[in-house]
This record gives sequence, C-alpha cells and structure tokens, in this order.
Amino acid sequence: MEQVPAHRIDPTCCPICEQANACAMEVAKSQGLAEAESCWCMTASFSPELFANLPESLLGKACICANCARGDLPST
Repeated sequence: MEQVPAHRIDPTCCPICEQANACAMEVAKSQGLAEAESCWCMTASFSPELFANLPESLLGKACICANCARGDLPST
C-alpha cells in the first residue's frame, strides 16, 4: 500500500475522505490547550475494514471522521 509522507498527514482531516474529522484532541492542540478530555471517537465503533484499507503510514496519525466511521465512504 502507498506510504504517505509524514509532512502530508493532516491530523485534522480524515485519512479516508480528507474532510474535517472533528477531532477534539486536535482542536484543543491547535488552540494551545492541554489535551481534550473526550472526543466523539472515543465511544464510536470502527470496523476493522476501515483500518485494513489505510496505508500503514496513516495509522494512528489522523482520526477517521464520523461519516466514514458510519460507512458513508466516498465513492472511488
């Protein structure tokens, strides 16, 4: 699978659809605050297939957005 250079990874964007992922952790960081206490993704369910289709270089670097987590994946 294609490797994405670290400088091209935007932690505020979903690695699948490249739209805003609404990650509370990254919003807090961008505002110079300590880490947020919680984020929507902490209670969300993610199918193993979502992660299986991501390049290894993106795993743990950016949150998948709620739309993609629900299965509303972009057309290819």
